[in-house]
Parts: sequence; C-alpha cells; structure tokens
Amino acid sequence: MDVGRLEAEKGVPYLLRAVAQVQCPSQLVLAGDGTRRAECEALAHHLRIDERVSFVGWLTRQELAEFYAKSTLLAFPSI
Repeated sequence: MDVGRLEAEKGVPYLLRAVAQVQCPSQLVLAGDGTRRAECEALAHHLRIDERVSFVGWLTRQELAEFYAKSTLLAFPSI
C-alpha cells in the first residue's frame, strides 16, 4: 500500500503550503515515509505550521483505517 509514500509525485509540499493558508484550528497527520520526509518536515517548520503537522510514519492497514474513521477530511495531493 503506497498511500503514505513521501515522494515528489505525492504532492505533499503543495498540501503543506495549503495548510499554511488555513486560518481555522486544524491538525494535519501525514502517514508514511519516503525520501522526501526530511524535506517535508523542514518545509512545515519553514512555514511555521510544524506544531499543526504530525509525521506519524508507516501505519498498518488497521491503524490507517482508524485514522480514516477519525478524520474530518482526507487529502490526496498527488500530482
């Protein structure tokens, strides 16, 4: 399952920039890992949203289903 690959084609930087524009209280949880994780974490810090962004790493199918069930919004910023 590759829903959480933090790679260029997944578009996570676009999502982080969008979250930076959101003024209401929000929390972004990014599941997965990849070669762009450190870059994405640095961008979240640069955008000053790192307190609203959690990088939780890989999740099992069960954990992912639980996250989906608790979520208000799911974003798929793939490019």
